[in-house]
Amino acid sequence: MTSSGGWTSSSDNGNLSTELSALAKSPRLLLMLDFDGTISPIVPTPEEAEIDKEIENILTDLEKLPSTEIWIVSGRSLEDLKNKVHFKNLIGSHGIECPFSAEEKIDCDDISKLKNDIECLLKNYRGIQIEQKVYSVSIHYRNADAGDEESIRDIVKKNSGNFAITEGKKVIELRAKGKNKGDACQMLIDHAGCEASIYVGDDITDEDAFRALKEKSVTIKIGSGETDATYRLKCIDDLRLILKKLLEERSLL
Repeated sequence: MTSSGGWTSSSDNGNLSTELSALAKSPRLLLMLDFDGTISPIVPTPEEAEIDKEIENILTDLEKLPSTEIWIVSGRSLEDLKNKVHFKNLIGSHGIECPFSAEEKIDCDDISKLKNDIECLLKNYRGIQIEQKVYSVSIHYRNADAGDEESIRDIVKKNSGNFAITEGKKVIELRAKGKNKGDACQMLIDHAGCEASIYVGDDITDEDAFRALKEKSVTIKIGSGETDATYRLKCIDDLRLILKKLLEERSLL
């Protein structure tokens, strides 16, 4: 179903434009957004990622409004995320690094060993970038030869040890088992005490949040693929439109 705003609904039980208007009028509003592929366009390497400037400006104006909270919920480490955005409310490592929750005890030496092992196994493949985070290792193969992609994925999966495997857009992430974005967002809703909330993401790890928030929040996926989100946007351009609408209507209160 296509709404008047040019976005689509992944179900037939509502209209995003109507829901945005209701959100704008809520006494307290919580906006939760992923970083990569959501408020930052997809780029060849993780280092190149930057927040979309127009989205940044809209979110900054929203955050200035009374009783409106902006939280960025990312798979990036908290330290990395702080270098990418100026917003103070951040959750990193898929929820493991959460400022209002006790940090989980995870052996970081195991992460380093995993990275070294994967590097050795993939040393003969071109165009791969292996990124070690605080609690995970990401194997990016966006720049690898197309004919090598299946082999790369197979090698990584077979040597993942006791780490959880998540496949995203030209990336496989091996992460320590612990909290996920769904856990983090549920805690965040309780922590913020907001009557209304919205979560926007684009990748497989965001599905944990979509499932957890199905009855509690307006959930939106950016891009194609199966999803448990209620609504779908084609691209970041559409996200700008709905954030503008939210800002305009909430500014009238």
